[in-house]
Amino acid sequence: MTRVDLDKIEIENKIDSIESIDIYNNGNYIGRYKLEKQDAITELPIQKVLASGNRYYVPAYQRGYRWTSNQVNQLMNDIWTWDENAKYSLQPIVISQMDDGRIELVDGQQRLTTIFIILRAVGLSAKDLSYQIEYQTRERTEEFLNNHLDDSIGSAENIDWYHMNQCYETAKSFFELIDKSNSSTKNAKKWLDKLIDKEKGAFFIQYQILKEIDDRTVEQIFTGLNAGKIPLTNSELVKALILREQNFKTENYQNEFIEIAQEWDRIEKRLQELNFWAWLGQDPQDDSPHIDFVLDIVADIINVSQEYKLDKSSYQELYSYNVINKYLNSNSDIVSKFWRMVKQCFMTFEDWYSDNEDYHLIGYLSLTNAKKNIIKELYIGYLKTYDDRVKNKIPKIDFEFLSYESKDVRDILLLFNIVTCIQTKNRFRFDDYVNGEYDVEHISPHSGFDRIRKRSERVAWVEAIKNSGLIMFEKLDFYDILDKIDDTYQFNEFYKKVVGLTKTEPWGEESTNRIGNLCLLDAETNRGYGNKPFPLKLKEIIRVDKTQSKYLLPTTKNVFLKYYSNLNVNNLTWEEKDAEEYEVVIRETINNYFGWENLDFEE
Repeated sequence: MTRVDLDKIEIENKIDSIESIDIYNNGNYIGRYKLEKQDAITELPIQKVLASGNRYYVPAYQRGYRWTSNQVNQLMNDIWTWDENAKYSLQPIVISQMDDGRIELVDGQQRLTTIFIILRAVGLSAKDLSYQIEYQTRERTEEFLNNHLDDSIGSAENIDWYHMNQCYETAKSFFELIDKSNSSTKNAKKWLDKLIDKEKGAFFIQYQILKEIDDRTVEQIFTGLNAGKIPLTNSELVKALILREQNFKTENYQNEFIEIAQEWDRIEKRLQELNFWAWLGQDPQDDSPHIDFVLDIVADIINVSQEYKLDKSSYQELYSYNVINKYLNSNSDIVSKFWRMVKQCFMTFEDWYSDNEDYHLIGYLSLTNAKKNIIKELYIGYLKTYDDRVKNKIPKIDFEFLSYESKDVRDILLLFNIVTCIQTKNRFRFDDYVNGEYDVEHISPHSGFDRIRKRSERVAWVEAIKNSGLIMFEKLDFYDILDKIDDTYQFNEFYKKVVGLTKTEPWGEESTNRIGNLCLLDAETNRGYGNKPFPLKLKEIIRVDKTQSKYLLPTTKNVFLKYYSNLNVNNLTWEEKDAEEYEVVIRETINNYFGWENLDFEE
């Protein structure tokens, strides 16, 4: 028996004298083929694909389209810079001929789809491309691929469409760039000619599964092909396990097959929503299938209940796949039960997400809890007791001596925002909070303005006051101080005049660092107002609020608008009295909401 490694073979080396071969890809066994029946490996030029009229069929067990802009640029640049005297291999595709003439794509749909999108970007119409790609369960995706690749707004409806649109826009940009590089040559056409040249163009290495020789299902072959890619496709391998043909024999089961495939896509789409994902405390930059998060929780529950005792640290990314594979193979009728577990977990998350109190408190826990698996702990605890009183999970706060240096001050300010949102039914935006780099900032400056020593900082500070348009600064001689900006004495004298107008004299280290002089502000806005007097900070806060350029946390907005300052309504100053009243509100709002015993406020 001869072994052939798909990732290493050279097509020019004929092996037709051998009766049969074992095919491997990346070290994984694909199948056994007899060459007397049909060539196991064929070279498939892109030019031949374009003229084939083939209808490629992407089954439900396949992963969604996930190529990134970097991958598209890499492929296009590789072809552009490729030696024209050699052919460019686009890597393998694995197919299975269907009885109705369609071709099932067992592996390689990502690259075949990418080529289709790039050809649309270079100007070929859907009619010019005789081959088509059909999707078993991804409703309207074929229509989007043929007619709406440039619809950036519509692409937001579906995660596959989003990546297809990004691929299309990346390809368009690439062609525009290479055309500009030489105005006398239409380089986009030259790129296309290189791709589809009959003799020297790009090609796929194609494997065709021969059913009369290899009796494994296409799902099993798909799983074998992708076993080496577990870190990226763990959930897709689980999907292949669920949607095996052997699991769906009767008409009812066939209906269930379609239902599971569609529900799978719905769950993934929901989890891809930025705020939903951030609310679960997950990394916004994570581009792997998000349903992995649910499958991992379900796998933990199965592992414990079935006493498999599989060690997650040993299996790493393979963990949930191994647990679920073992579970599904234990009983041929267990797929429905497993899928109910997945749906129950996900639908519980949706219930929490739709409830005003659960949404805010669970989101707070997911952002602040040191345990990465807090959501899983909440869900497993809920399954045991069906007690959804998340309120009891928030640890009690001791408000004494809270200051800028306190390790919990950031979480407490966040909790103040969370409780405020619950009470006002103003939904907190977790995705904006996660992406905004919010920090604990002083309302009244931490240090005096006289400590501004760099010339550029002094000029910027004076110019900001000059251009503020505030009547209180009209009598200041800005031109004189700008001429003397390097004179520390003159600058300090000017600073004293500003202090007199704004009452912003530093209060002392302890008072300035108390929680009553602190708020949460995103890094960009904080840089925008810097170490400026309170009225200028207020002006910047109002600008951000009006333009919605950043997410202004509700209590931060309230602080600067003097909402907590009782009858002290002078909006042009921030005094110690304002800070004291603000601190009382923080303490009483949180204590009253949770029913904690109020602590005596120390003046």
